[in-house]
Amino acid sequence: MKNTKMKNATKLIAAAIAGAAMLFGTNVKAQTTPSNAFRLGVGLELGAPTGNAHDVSNFEFGGTARLQYGAADNLAITLTSGYYNMFLNAPYKDIPGATDIGIVPLKAGIKAFFSQ
Repeated sequence: MKNTKMKNATKLIAAAIAGAAMLFGTNVKAQTTPSNAFRLGVGLELGAPTGNAHDVSNFEFGGTARLQYGAADNLAITLTSGYYNMFLNAPYKDIPGATDIGIVPLKAGIKAFFSQ
């Protein structure tokens, strides 16, 4: 019962922080992307596997690259991919033939800027 109260309190604190950030973040300006221009972005990512993957791994590390093409001043087409490695927990590493889990995600999308 105590654990449930702690989780609810954590959610409430997170919601309050998010709400305050939205209220005080009034000096935000929309971005635009130049037409017929490519942009490349790369990033390193750390994560904690969830669901069934959490049973065999507690940590993941990876990197992503995003290619963006400006179709218009307020519209861009994006393609994102990368590699994530989930490191096996100690009991699973002792199993003969067990290896870390690698994932290659692929995402295509459209980014629209609705206001100036």
